[in-house]
Amino acid sequence: MKAGISRLAASVALGGALMAGLAGCNPQSLPDVSQLPFLDKTPSVAEGLESLSTASDASLATPTIREDGVLTVGIDADASLAPMCISGDNDTVSGIDIDLASALADQLGLKVRFVSIVGTDEATADSCDVVMNVSPDSVSDSMVVGSYAESASAFFHKGDSGVVSASDLADKKVGVQSGSVSERALGKTGLDMTKTPYANLNEAFDALEAGEIDYVLCDAYAGAFLAHSYGDLAFAGTLDAPATRGIAVASSNTELQVAIQQALDEALNDGTYEAIRARWVGEFPTLTADQQISDIPEAESSTGDTQTDGSGEAEGDASDSTEQTPAEAGSNAVTL
Repeated sequence: MKAGISRLAASVALGGALMAGLAGCNPQSLPDVSQLPFLDKTPSVAEGLESLSTASDASLATPTIREDGVLTVGIDADASLAPMCISGDNDTVSGIDIDLASALADQLGLKVRFVSIVGTDEATADSCDVVMNVSPDSVSDSMVVGSYAESASAFFHKGDSGVVSASDLADKKVGVQSGSVSERALGKTGLDMTKTPYANLNEAFDALEAGEIDYVLCDAYAGAFLAHSYGDLAFAGTLDAPATRGIAVASSNTELQVAIQQALDEALNDGTYEAIRARWVGEFPTLTADQQISDIPEAESSTGDTQTDGSGEAEGDASDSTEQTPAEAGSNAVTL
């Protein structure tokens, strides 16, 4: 992804399949997304850079922001998962982070420019105004403002949305992406499930839809993104406690922190963010402690008791000691 990509809409990545999935939402509870100025058709890069904000006069200027009239937004594309950020052809990007950043810039009377970054603290210090989708625990020289998403490993099944119990999971078949964070997390529990590894989450969800497995365990938002394209797959609770994610700003830039917090509060309160989120994950709930399955048993040994379908190896023998980057097989990746 190159610097200079601007205002890209979420609806392109999945096309008709994703929009068909949105039909399950109650349109009365959401704004008409066709009327939101930042959710228009994807422009070319040149058109995006020339498009002016329609919300208001710019209230921020240099040195609070790096370039007058522009909110420069950092995206770590290699570390982002669908549906938060998806890199497409011709240097396009889309997803929840892209739509939300565009909405915030619009509220601030600014254009928006997305730049690829590696390292949040370095980015807020040297190359961008804000970085999307950041955990407060992952930074030292940046302040994470607000909260708009959560990270956790979550179960999905065929049925109604809700939180199952450990007894519901016992002796069931669960699909995971091979080498993923969620696979390792499962192996550290005492859940007695038969694990089936898949090369990617698309294959796992196809197997769930076909009835070949009972559950999929994966990154919560990635799973909600895929489940949203089916009519009968739903969230079934998180394995671990959800951790919030927000927007990083340089710790010294208090004026921008206040402005971003106000713009985010507005997007959360007026239904703008609800509409953005519904495009990508439908009626997926905001994750809190109430969505965590409360009676998950602890592992009896360091290798865990989870069985593996076909390989004969215990989960703990796989990759617990090796951290993998999201670009590798260890991610809860979605192939588009």
